[in-house]
Amino acid sequence: MVPQAFIDESFSDEEFILAGHIASEENWASFTKEWEPLLPAFGTLNDQGKYHFKMKEMAQSPDRMARVPIFYRVIEDHVITSISARLNLIDFKRAQERIAATLAFRMNWGVNFGIWANPYFVAFRILLDGFHTHREKFTSIPVGEKSTSFLMKE
Repeated sequence: MVPQAFIDESFSDEEFILAGHIASEENWASFTKEWEPLLPAFGTLNDQGKYHFKMKEMAQSPDRMARVPIFYRVIEDHVITSISARLNLIDFKRAQERIAATLAFRMNWGVNFGIWANPYFVAFRILLDGFHTHREKFTSIPVGEKSTSFLMKE
């Protein structure tokens, strides 16, 4: 089995999240066959008039939230495990400011964080580092069995 991961991002003014699921190619194919027909009946319309599932949109009303378990069951039936990384953007900005202020004050240096100023890059790095740190939890899952979800928070 060659595992495949599908990851999506979600963000607000306070946080940036990368989350997704890992499954085999075969499981993704059967997942799609069950997921796609649910979208017109239980999903929401995007700006292009196509039905999709976005948790942020589902959380906007109790009626939509009542439809979430239908989708969750399909996920449970087909994925091996789920992974996520959450970055608190307020803390992230404060940390950058503290580092810059400390170095400027003590060393009289300016700071250019480069790609490390990008929350997407940092969250992606957290996700991949966490995945590879705990890789044995994923590679030891026999085909047809599930793992407990793996979650990384920073």
